[in-house]
Amino acid sequence: HEVSGWSHKFCLSHSRESRCASCNLPIDSKSRVKLCGQCGPMAISDVSVLRVALPEVRLQLRKIGLRLGTPVRVKLVSPQSIAASANDASPMLHGLTLMTPHRSLEIQVLKGLSPARFGAVVAHETMHAYLNEQQIPQTHPSTTEGMCELLAYMWLKSRVQSPLIRWETMRIETNQDPVYGHGFCAAKACVEELGLLETLSRIRFEGRLPNWESR
Repeated sequence: HEVSGWSHKFCLSHSRESRCASCNLPIDSKSRVKLCGQCGPMAISDVSVLRVALPEVRLQLRKIGLRLGTPVRVKLVSPQSIAASANDASPMLHGLTLMTPHRSLEIQVLKGLSPARFGAVVAHETMHAYLNEQQIPQTHPSTTEGMCELLAYMWLKSRVQSPLIRWETMRIETNQDPVYGHGFCAAKACVEELGLLETLSRIRFEGRLPNWESR
């Protein structure tokens, strides 16, 4: 069996069905943003909800130690819009940072995500914006995405540990992707040793995570 973000167990025979975009529970839905009955009512789906949720995410990121010099607008977008902006139709694309050299223009987040997934995506994309703003090289995807996943992880760990928060945290911890998963593990090890800001400083001068080859 598998387990959803709400700790609901379901049989592997449902593995090919549509999944809730927030908790991964199999659902019967024809909508582009697929949500189960439990995630739907709490979804970050319009500007009024965004205005309540976003300041809390930004405040916690500042407490963690990451602050953008120039705040970047966060916009809720449709799956079609975010796919067009990224030239990527992947159903896993939940966030995107639009930028020019040294200036981040906008963070796009898929509308309809749970507060836990929304916060993690905003944290991930905020690190992209910070690296760009600080002119820190983003030439090694494993370093860049690893640091972005790490900030999402740090934000999740700072929250009250609800079922969805724990599930999002576990999703990052167990990701086997060679860029996102391996990058996260290496970034986590560096930050545990050096701290967040010192790790970012080292990436600025070395172009990648310190002692990457040994991690």
